[in-house]
Amino acid sequence: MKNDSERFWSKTKDVDTCILWTGAVHRSTGRGVFKADGKAWDCARLAWAEENGPVPPGKVVKPACGNALCVRPTHLRPCRPGGGPTISAEEIEAAIMEGIEP
Repeated sequence: MKNDSERFWSKTKDVDTCILWTGAVHRSTGRGVFKADGKAWDCARLAWAEENGPVPPGKVVKPACGNALCVRPTHLRPCRPGGGPTISAEEIEAAIMEGIEP
């Protein structure tokens, strides 16, 4: 039997520079949703937390590449709800150099 992490990553596909979520998608947000422990979780948030630890309090996680279904941890940034990413100028420059639109 697969653990939650294995189940999560089995529902993704490496495409170009992104890792796309291929599982359930929230109807109104267009973002990936993963069910674990009896709850529905935002896929970007889970991918971020697995790679970086807990999401900072009061933040949401959004893909800097602009693809709502991207769960590649290096594309994900903690942001203010409804706002842009809270990342430094250096991180924005690095994202642009990688071809990712912050």
